[in-house]
Amino acid sequence: MEKNYGNQHRLKNYPKMDFGGIPDWKIAYLAGLVDGEGSIIIPSRKQLRVGLFIANTHKGVLEWVLGNFPCGSLRLVTRKQRQPHLKICYQIYIQGTRNVYQLLKGLLPYLIIKKEHAELCIKFLEDKYGDALLS
Repeated sequence: MEKNYGNQHRLKNYPKMDFGGIPDWKIAYLAGLVDGEGSIIIPSRKQLRVGLFIANTHKGVLEWVLGNFPCGSLRLVTRKQRQPHLKICYQIYIQGTRNVYQLLKGLLPYLIIKKEHAELCIKFLEDKYGDALLS
């Protein structure tokens, strides 16, 4: 059953992510980061968007991700003052519904811990947007 939410759920025109030519080992490494340090966000309300976050205290690892999978933005996240002994945490947010969809589809064979959650997110997006994800 196809859901129709009207014009409020059009896909924005973020630049498409191109996975052509990315070696399998890089995709598998990214899947490991998502499994261990990532969060897959599925909206619980209609106006929220899907998201994919990866956090780490090693900025270089996240810069590597962005260099090989140019689809997000790196932002500095600092912890609250009451925990000054903790390291600074960096975070990547993957933006664009198509990018999240394509990335999850590409990572799916390699995911272990978050495989079920990725499948739920993929199904959610396919039900909501259908063929528009592929265009």
